[in-house]
Amino acid sequence: MMINRTNQTRFSQLEFRETRELHKSVLASKLTQKDLYTRKCVYLLNELFDQRLKEKCVRTDHETWLVWNFSKYKQPFFKNDTLSLTEQFPVFPNVYRVFVKRNAQQAFLSCSCLHYDRCGIPCSHVLAITNVIEDTMVKVEHWKVYGVYFGIEKSPLSEALMKGTSMQSFNEGFGTPISDECLQRCVEIPSERYVCCIFPMHCCIINTSTIQNILLNRN
Repeated sequence: MMINRTNQTRFSQLEFRETRELHKSVLASKLTQKDLYTRKCVYLLNELFDQRLKEKCVRTDHETWLVWNFSKYKQPFFKNDTLSLTEQFPVFPNVYRVFVKRNAQQAFLSCSCLHYDRCGIPCSHVLAITNVIEDTMVKVEHWKVYGVYFGIEKSPLSEALMKGTSMQSFNEGFGTPISDECLQRCVEIPSERYVCCIFPMHCCIINTSTIQNILLNRN
């Protein structure tokens, strides 16, 4: 009985600490839409939006990009490594493909990581391209009003939420929805972010910070 009470007290303290940190993160969030979404959703969006700065991107076509972050892949460490396995152990970093899809009049950014299909919020790879979070990028299940009004009879807000979920089902598998203005900004080539590089038999638009890293590694 004493053990159960001690464990329960400890679990409660951990839960209170996590809730406090989550609440502090939400209050400190700079997202303009933070009042629309649940606290966990805002916390995840903050993490992904900050993570986008570490992503490197290459534009390989008019509406296609390759995105990666090799810095997070580390060689494994083995104790008493007499066979030098650390140096020989292969590491296979992921490179993700982000491309534009369309369904009717709606444009989407689809990423090969499928994060949006699993979680309902945009991944850091898509955010590295858009550099902004729009209201439509987050599924309605993460909205605060969803748990309160969804399914209530004779409620205009409930009808709007049900319509939103129906549209999500209709667009299932297309990726993160974006506005036409956001798409226009994505396909533009700002000179301060990108530079055109021509390789043998291929041409791509590459992030300037990526070029700097390549040159530093060569030196």
